[in-house]
Amino acid sequence: MSDHSEFFAPVLQLEECASTNAEAMRLTLAGEAGPFWVASEKQTGGRGRQGRTWTSPPGNLSASLLIRLACEPITATQLSLVAGLALREAVAEQPGFERVAGNLRLKWPNDLLLGTTKCAGILVETSVIEARQLACVIGFGVNIKASPEGLDRAVTCLYDHGMVTDSSALLASLDATMGRRMGDWKLGLGFPVICAEWQRFAGTPGEAISVNASGTRFSGRYAGLDLDGALLLKEDGGTIRRIAFGEIVDALA
Repeated sequence: MSDHSEFFAPVLQLEECASTNAEAMRLTLAGEAGPFWVASEKQTGGRGRQGRTWTSPPGNLSASLLIRLACEPITATQLSLVAGLALREAVAEQPGFERVAGNLRLKWPNDLLLGTTKCAGILVETSVIEARQLACVIGFGVNIKASPEGLDRAVTCLYDHGMVTDSSALLASLDATMGRRMGDWKLGLGFPVICAEWQRFAGTPGEAISVNASGTRFSGRYAGLDLDGALLLKEDGGTIRRIAFGEIVDALA
């Protein structure tokens, strides 16, 4: 494991693996406490929400941060928004950001968009080690030079929008922004501030959206987030529906 002093966490760099999340979780269940990153030049079985898989070619960022947390699993779900905010900040530090600054958006709960098209995703996974001790893996997949094929949605990459960076530079920035944002989060105590900042870069309140949750599609208008990060959907008639787990399938929020 190579230790770079400027990093919040050291990096285990692989040439190829099926999934950096799976590799990080395997290491922690074998006794590694972290924090550390598992990064891979090529990922052949990347995993996302809803069990989606894809292949990420060399040149993109495939990296997972392993940390141990003294909190309940429900609190760790907040990390999707913590990580999303950190990722946007890391991308904002890359050359050419000025070309996309107005179009780089966060999508609830775990995507980064350029315009209306996904360019990055986050997957948070946890495993209980003992009472109030979680092994937490926060996985990042960022399309830098190429877009994965065979997905059921449109995707794009940073290079297509004039942003010329590489996975090492982006990971160095992401490591620093994650270090700062994890400090801000304070095991959930600082989440209201994180949540408010996240919403600055998400959809516009009142925007029409549809959400898949528990096998049901709900439509309405984006009404922001609840204090715990749940999505608030204003339905016809004015009722506010609170959605803790789900996926927006239309619009930006």
